[in-house]
Amino acid sequence: MAGEPTRLERWTAPWRALPNLLVIGAQKSGTTSLHGFLAGHPEIRMSRIKECHVLWKADWNLRQYRAFFPPRSKCRAPAVKHVGDSTPYYLFHPTAAISAQRLDTALRAEGRTLRAIVVLRDPVERAWSQYQHALRQETETLSFAEALAAEEVRLTQGAFSHQHHSYQARGRYAEQLERWFAALGRGRILVLEFRELLAMDLPLRERLRKFLELEAPFQGDMPRSNAGKGERIPEELRTMLEESFVAPNRALEQLLGVRYPWMQ
Repeated sequence: MAGEPTRLERWTAPWRALPNLLVIGAQKSGTTSLHGFLAGHPEIRMSRIKECHVLWKADWNLRQYRAFFPPRSKCRAPAVKHVGDSTPYYLFHPTAAISAQRLDTALRAEGRTLRAIVVLRDPVERAWSQYQHALRQETETLSFAEALAAEEVRLTQGAFSHQHHSYQARGRYAEQLERWFAALGRGRILVLEFRELLAMDLPLRERLRKFLELEAPFQGDMPRSNAGKGERIPEELRTMLEESFVAPNRALEQLLGVRYPWMQ
């Protein structure tokens, strides 16, 4: 869903807002639905283009980033509390959290601070969903078994494979979260779980409202997600992946103090 700002948006970038809310991942964990849900709140303005894909790039700058967002005149507090970017690759990319610190410094000069939301999903299901997505996007030609076997080597071969063929690596959540906790502080990052996100019950709506310090409650239904649709993962590969994620899931449990149903 990545896109580029229009020529007008780029030309008017200096007069546009910077985001102070990031939905950083994980990929295939309902972030598209969350982007739409957040955009429906009167105190939030999400980017027109979901997945701005800016903070992981070595040559990014603040003017370039502003082009993705509405004019500041339409994002003034207290009516609007947050301007947001949903780019799932930010959680996984090793330098995006450092870039977020730079963004936070710029926001503090405006009297604002940066917050982030993470959605975690069973890493086995997430890996399979990413693979199915890669097939649809024609960024993958191997079978799932072949792709898993080749992943470690592929990840050393450049940015394309790092982004598109990282089926197992993206599910090692603890090491990714630790980078972001170090960058922003634990209190400015809200960690959700995929199934609770899709349910979006009243307690979670209130948790979101308090985290974002919003006045109005969240209304409306959660947009439908296709993240759980499609063929089922072959059982032998499920078993293999479940075993490979035992240690990473244990590290995640220790980091968050939470045990999710998919943890062994």
